[in-house]
Amino acid sequence: MKNFQKKKKGVTLIELIVVIAVIGIMTSVGLVSLSRSRDRKAVEAATREVAAALRDAQNMALTGKDADVCDQYEFSYEPDNLANRAKYYIGCRKNNNLVKKVEYKLKNGALFDLITTNPKDRYVYFNVPFAVISTNKNPLNNYATAIRKGSSSAAVCFNLAGKIWEHRNTTCPVN
Repeated sequence: MKNFQKKKKGVTLIELIVVIAVIGIMTSVGLVSLSRSRDRKAVEAATREVAAALRDAQNMALTGKDADVCDQYEFSYEPDNLANRAKYYIGCRKNNNLVKKVEYKLKNGALFDLITTNPKDRYVYFNVPFAVISTNKNPLNNYATAIRKGSSSAAVCFNLAGKIWEHRNTTCPVN
């Protein structure tokens, strides 16, 4: 006689738990990756924004915009406390006095990084009419304004020759 046994169909509880655990692990890895990606994109956008502001101040000095009012344009930020770490300014100076100042703010939670940024680099002055950077810094070095969000960071680099560029690291390469 043939042995007739019923074959059980379906999944066991252990198999179901293993599948749920694998799905949970894959979801958590995906969410962490998405969070880092958002932080990196926010830092990249803020870096482009700050580089554009520096170039804007430089261009105003080159073109002599408001030359009768301004003899120097400045880019600055003063992140003395957490509330101000996202603010920066473009200002107009005449005879070393601030005549006007426009305030901006970094978006998407990006902040200026105090740890890696030299305090001297918080102020950049461009003299009218040639946009020469006015500073007492070493002309052989490049300088960085570091920006950070979460574990992502980048810098806007500039040198005394007037070159302004974005860099993925918080320190700029030496000339």
